[in-house]
Amino acid sequence: MPGRSDVKMKEYPKEMLANPQTALEKLSAREVATREKAVVVAEARLLKDKMKECYYREGVNAYQHCDHLAREYMDLIMSDRFRQADP
Repeated sequence: MPGRSDVKMKEYPKEMLANPQTALEKLSAREVATREKAVVVAEARLLKDKMKECYYREGVNAYQHCDHLAREYMDLIMSDRFRQADP
């Protein structure tokens, strides 16, 4: 039987209601951050797909021939650009 939750939501900031320009700037910044995150995630996904294709194509020699893709993928996901893209 569902009961009431003890979760309390934060109150909407009153300064955003008083100053709509600030609200627009914050929404704009959030939108830009979301786009950047989507771009970085898409780049990582494409690189991962390339790496999968290389491993499939190279077979037993994949560790030697696909090493550059694995390093590039790890560099991307460990970079500040990937981590800071979180809104």
